[in-house]
Formats: sequence, C-alpha cells, structure tokens
Amino acid sequence: MPGASEDVIFKLGGTTFAAMEAKSFKRSATAISWTDSSSKGRQTFVPGKVSADALEISVSGFHKDDHRLAAIGVGPAADLFLDDAALEFPGWGVISGKFFMNDYSGDAPLGDAVKFSATLMSDGDWTFTAAGAS
Repeated sequence: MPGASEDVIFKLGGTTFAAMEAKSFKRSATAISWTDSSSKGRQTFVPGKVSADALEISVSGFHKDDHRLAAIGVGPAADLFLDDAALEFPGWGVISGKFFMNDYSGDAPLGDAVKFSATLMSDGDWTFTAAGAS
C-alpha cells in the first residue's frame, strides 16, 4: 500500500481529524459452506455467498485543540452511529461508509493533549474507491 501511515487521512462527515498516529482496517468475511456425500466430507463453499461480511477501522492519536472525536466517544449512544466515515490512503484509495464506534478510549492528558484510540465497525455496505478512479 503506497504512502506512509502519517499520510493516511481519517474523516468523519468530510471533516479531517489530524494528529493520527495509527490508522488501519481489517475485513472479515465468512463464506457459506456445505458438505455432502459428493464432496467426500471436504468443505465446499457456495460461490459468491457469504453469511457475514464486516469491515473494521482503527485509529489512534492525540486530541489537542479538537475534541470532536472524544465528544462522540463518550457522548450519547445515538452519536456512536456515524453516517459518513472515510479512511483515505494516498496513492491507493478510499474506504468509506456508515460505521458504528464500538470502542473508544483515552488516557490522562499529556500536557495539553489527550491520547486516544477508537474502533469503528461497518454498518451495512461500504465502498472502496481506488486512487485515480472516477
């Protein structure tokens, strides 16, 4: 994946959240399988069908003057549903969609900054747009 981690941009609702130390994603999918006498007991997948498909985005960094992510993380439960989150990897592409913030943590202030981490889980479909694609 081109670009260093510090070049990766995390956005909510089109707003960039700076000072991100780490940003990553993980996709998990479970295929539907079947076994019968013709498969001789070997697992066989149903082509193109999955029983579960999920994407998880993890971010961490420091809040300094901008505490909007913290306000979401410790605010009302309804605010944990994020309609427009995106992770932009320069030279590679953008992952975007609706997500649920299922994990948020923060440390004690370090000077005027607070270290945080958050994990977002996909809520329905997401999109991947390759760099240079229109």
